[in-house]
Amino acid sequence: MKLYIDKENLKSLMADKESSATIDCMRMLKSQFDIFLTFPLSEDDINDEDITSFTQFLSEGRKDRIYGDNIRFPKPRPLSVNVQKSFVEKDDFSAIYLLNDYNVDKVKENGLLLFAGVGEEFKTLYSLIIRKDIFQFHDELDIGKEIKKWCDLDPFVFPCTDIILVDRYVFSSPDKYATNAYDFLKTLARHSKNTPVNIVIFTLKSTGSKKNNTYFEPDWDDIIKEIKKKFKKQNQPKVTIIAAKDVEELEVHDRYIFTNYRAFKSGDTLNYFDENGNKITRGLFLDVSSLADYKYYQNAMNFIEKMQGIINHNAIAIKGDRVCNYLSFRK
Repeated sequence: MKLYIDKENLKSLMADKESSATIDCMRMLKSQFDIFLTFPLSEDDINDEDITSFTQFLSEGRKDRIYGDNIRFPKPRPLSVNVQKSFVEKDDFSAIYLLNDYNVDKVKENGLLLFAGVGEEFKTLYSLIIRKDIFQFHDELDIGKEIKKWCDLDPFVFPCTDIILVDRYVFSSPDKYATNAYDFLKTLARHSKNTPVNIVIFTLKSTGSKKNNTYFEPDWDDIIKEIKKKFKKQNQPKVTIIAAKDVEELEVHDRYIFTNYRAFKSGDTLNYFDENGNKITRGLFLDVSSLADYKYYQNAMNFIEKMQGIINHNAIAIKGDRVCNYLSFRK
């Protein structure tokens, strides 16, 4: 994962460099992040104790993952409120931005990406750690205890521009997806305020069998409409559904949800609850991972590559808006 940092933010982060909390953050940056200095290093900067401590600690033993100086990104400055529209590289949509910019608060209000102003560095970086007591980037949430309804995911949800879901059977029954898929998609996109989130769903076109009268094929246009109705008009999502004709075409067995900074994995289909809120899944846990961990980030990027391959190599049915910052679609 990338971190872009302005000089003022660097000095703010290092203001209490001897504290255990700052040392933990620095340890995380060194082991997990690619660091991009957005400012030119002057002679005064080279002699600055805070800047020298920061660059020397992070570059020791890993010089290939600290970059600078003067990588002026994002630009132009002051930031555009919808600065993400200028991004080209996929990994910039999952980057952290510690910036001294007049418009940083307005960008944060969109709820799409992790931006922080001067004085907010520690809080933002520390939020990436899921189990802070043991400095861990992963947790297993007990379905039925910790997750009794989909809004219980709120503490684990981060800003995002995109949600990419793969689940073969999430739309296998109208009564199930009405009380599951619609709700967890709304929860995952809850930070978005004025700009639509892109939602991409990989699933099966139909389930069951005509021979034993269990065949079911959803009305995909209706599902897209119902998902959008969960949101206010100004931030109704762009929804795309990729419906595979069989499991061989879909290829992926795991139930997986990708967002910019967090990923979720389930052993069972994500139809956890009935219309009365009772647990109906046989699954025990929902795994949540922070993509601040280098391995989980690489796994997430491999997932993106796999899903792009499914789009590219199969004559697969695609419904909806065909908009995503991590995936491209045939015209």
